[in-house]
Amino acid sequence: MAKMNWRGGALKFCNVAGLPILEPFVRLVAGEDVKEQLVGIAKFIVLPIVAVVAFIVLWGAAARTVVSDSVRLPNLSETWNAGKQLFVMHAEERAKDRQKKEEKSREAVELMRTAKKLEKQAST
Repeated sequence: MAKMNWRGGALKFCNVAGLPILEPFVRLVAGEDVKEQLVGIAKFIVLPIVAVVAFIVLWGAAARTVVSDSVRLPNLSETWNAGKQLFVMHAEERAKDRQKKEEKSREAVELMRTAKKLEKQAST
């Protein structure tokens, strides 16, 4: 009786939580037919993995440049290269900004030195 309550509660949790993927594992632990539960596991785990891999392989084979009547869409490598170029441009801009800030800091320090020298000369 306790085994049945545990199994029923766990199956109800799987159903309420929207996790049907766990149901075959619960049934397997509860001692139900192993063959049937392996089919359930294959249905929820192996089949989606195979489908995703097949999609990626087929998409990779068909991922050539798409040309329509109005626009030429870039392929994957062109998009990747454009992203790398944007990253390099951003890094160069940051380096230029850093260099400008350092230059302004040096100018400010030099102006302070000059001002202190002039202040000392004025006080003497």
